[in-house]
Amino acid sequence: MVDDLDSKVERSGFSSEFWSAGEMVRVEIFRLRGGDGWLLEVSNREGATTVFDEPFGTDQSAFQGFLRMIERDGIRSFLGKVRKLH
Repeated sequence: MVDDLDSKVERSGFSSEFWSAGEMVRVEIFRLRGGDGWLLEVSNREGATTVFDEPFGTDQSAFQGFLRMIERDGIRSFLGKVRKLH
């Protein structure tokens, strides 16, 4: 079942672990194969996830959106509980 899902999802090269101020989050940028928008999801070590509701036009713009949040709010903004951002 997981292999079937993996074959339908395109994962961006921008997906990675991101470290700042001694803290780590996992950045996942993906879309359905052939889909139009890229989705951004950020998970912390405790498993809490921040999901961005609106898709991004490119995987690079999704990663830049993540970096803007880091610059504006710091990595600690991703260390709390599960959130959905619009």
